[in-house]
Amino acid sequence: AFTVGNLENPSNTFLLVSSFTGERGVTDIDSNDDGLVDNVDDIGFIYDAVGVRDSTDDPVYGSLLGGTDLAFVGAEPSLVFRNASSGQWLQVVDGEVYTAAGVAVSLSDFGGVDPTEPTLGTVNPIFRPVRAPSPASSPAPTASDGTGSTGIPSGVPTQRPDQASTRVPSLIPTQRAVSTGVPTRRPNQGSTTVPTSIPTQRPDQASTRVPTRIPTQRPV
Repeated sequence: AFTVGNLENPSNTFLLVSSFTGERGVTDIDSNDDGLVDNVDDIGFIYDAVGVRDSTDDPVYGSLLGGTDLAFVGAEPSLVFRNASSGQWLQVVDGEVYTAAGVAVSLSDFGGVDPTEPTLGTVNPIFRPVRAPSPASSPAPTASDGTGSTGIPSGVPTQRPDQASTRVPSLIPTQRAVSTGVPTRRPNQGSTTVPTSIPTQRPDQASTRVPTRIPTQRPV
């Protein structure tokens, strides 16, 4: 185990790097103090970065260096750590735990481990939020006769399980036989003749109609 002493209260940005070539207390990544990173040539390779604020307006550089900046939730955190299962950053402020975005989480979601105590040299607490069960889906609407389906009347013949088939009368035009006055025969009679009129004309007279007879014959 080890301790980190004499960290000042003002906002800080913590880096985990390799191949640092700068000088402690001298190297300045924001020489004009405008909140932007000016020079990282001496920093080397950055594995991780986290910015910790003790006020809303103080500049931090964690996100600018590929890491995370913690939201200010009313006071400076007494402890920051990564969730052992997901790696997300968490912060302890006045005995409560908050996410990096400043959302409070329940202490009971750490499996009986107290996340407000330092864990230097051991595994960090595991944060597993308990999710509320999703609401049950609503049942599909059913018909009043219990068939399980509903429909819109369409005007066509329908049948219900407890009734005989019902039909809707359709208005289809029908055809009636029309008497034409031409010879006809009946199946149960012999050859018959049907009177008709065929117009005839004499050369010296106007057209007249003369009764005549046209025989009809029953097939043998």
